[in-house]
Amino acid sequence: MPVPIPRQRAIPAAEGGQAHPAPPHDTTAPSQEGPRVNGFSSATDTRADTGTTGTATGGNGSGLTLLVIEDDPAGSLSVPELLDSAGKPIRIRTARNLTEAERLLTDDVHCILLDLALPAPGASPGAGTGTGTAEGDEDELVALKHVLRLAPRHAVLALTANDDSERGAEAVRVGAQDYLFRDELDGRLLSRAIRYAVERKRADAAQRQLTESR
Repeated sequence: MPVPIPRQRAIPAAEGGQAHPAPPHDTTAPSQEGPRVNGFSSATDTRADTGTTGTATGGNGSGLTLLVIEDDPAGSLSVPELLDSAGKPIRIRTARNLTEAERLLTDDVHCILLDLALPAPGASPGAGTGTGTAEGDEDELVALKHVLRLAPRHAVLALTANDDSERGAEAVRVGAQDYLFRDELDGRLLSRAIRYAVERKRADAAQRQLTESR
């Protein structure tokens, strides 16, 4: 008499280790994220420096913009060609007074180079150019303080005469990130000062935000 053979239970493919492989990814389809650099999607970088963040520092790849505020009738101040850390040219805007500076001060400006000889707001031309007088010193600090109030999120570099390091140090104490001597400006020095000032301002803002959140 034949022995009946037990019917084998059907085993699902996933349980039997024979799961069907996922369909191959279509490499021709466009990615929604864009290429990834250092683990981050470049889609996040495209929104940088649009003016919506309200910060003085631009996004990756946006480059830097410098606003020069100086009132020099002789035009002796010559800003050399400047490059950022990536080798891209730094854009330069020039204002002859604080009113014009306010108009040019948009969110894509990252750093301000202020000539401390600039007359104070409302002062007559040349009032802030004197050296060695208390009134002249006060006028120059008033102009700097006005810029700091006008641009609280922007890095500020003070420009002073070669024999006036004391005034430059006072400018830093008031709120500037650094000071430079007018007659010693060169592209390499100024480019480095701009980058450091922007980074220092960014670090200060982050520290202040952290302190306020506690």
